[in-house]
Amino acid sequence: MVLPMTFDLEARRTKTVWYAIIVGIFVWTAGCADESNVRFTQDAEPSEAGPADAATVDAPLPDLRFKWIGAFGRYHGRAAFNVITGGQGGGLTTSAVGRDVFTALEIWMVDGPEQRASNASWAFAAFTPTEPIASVRTTAQAGPVQTFQSDFDGLAADNHVVMSLDITSGAYGLTATAPEGDSPSYRLSTFRGDRGALEAWVTAEAGAGRVVTALSALDGGIFACAYARGGGSQRYEARVVEADPKDVEAGARDLSDGGYFVTAFGRDARTLVLVGTRPIGVSEPRSLEVLRPSVSRAPGETTHAPVAWLHDEESLMLLQR
Repeated sequence: MVLPMTFDLEARRTKTVWYAIIVGIFVWTAGCADESNVRFTQDAEPSEAGPADAATVDAPLPDLRFKWIGAFGRYHGRAAFNVITGGQGGGLTTSAVGRDVFTALEIWMVDGPEQRASNASWAFAAFTPTEPIASVRTTAQAGPVQTFQSDFDGLAADNHVVMSLDITSGAYGLTATAPEGDSPSYRLSTFRGDRGALEAWVTAEAGAGRVVTALSALDGGIFACAYARGGGSQRYEARVVEADPKDVEAGARDLSDGGYFVTAFGRDARTLVLVGTRPIGVSEPRSLEVLRPSVSRAPGETTHAPVAWLHDEESLMLLQR
């Protein structure tokens, strides 16, 4: 089932069917980090941007594999939502076409009350560049783990780049983005195996021009996806960094200082994993912002693009430029 993105969608829970809810986060309180380039907003209205008029020239979409990092001067957060799934049946997809895109999922470190097989929940947010851009398709999706592979393959066939992924013992959640048309094309490559073999695969993918964008624990090992972009010949180098929740900021800063884009963030069976990607030989440091809002919510005006979101003892969002 596919629903258009809405800011007031409600659904009732039942005990006999899978349900899914996309609902706005209604609590907008103080508690964010004091960052000069970022503030929070109470703006919870979707973008009203329609078809561009004849005098408007929309900026082309950036390379979606790099999560909008450094693509535009400023971004504006729209609102935060939850995608929830539980029960014993199908899942739900919510999607939008326009100028809003979805952030990475807020990932919980352990299978706790929010991530049980019968009731898995992830927060995500909508944001958009402040200048007009070409239309983009964006998707948030959750469902039972049994349908993950077929659902994932369906998105790949529709030219989506999966930007964030989390798989629990009984459910999965993801966000994905695609150009509205068929160009450029994004060609998928996947890894499914032991955690110890991940680094070699990531390195080989980068050297072949493919960028790792999402990963998650799966079946005692790890699942990861990478994409090549049609028409591109750039080759990359990549690093994989493991981090406990308290060390995520340090790991992301280490990657940023080395000039790496944080292109993937997720968890394996033991800890958290960050993947950094950069063009070969380009080591100019990137700027990193770290926010610790007291509740799950979207950043407002910011010069940095959101790339990762973690909930452990507190909510932590990483933004990069």
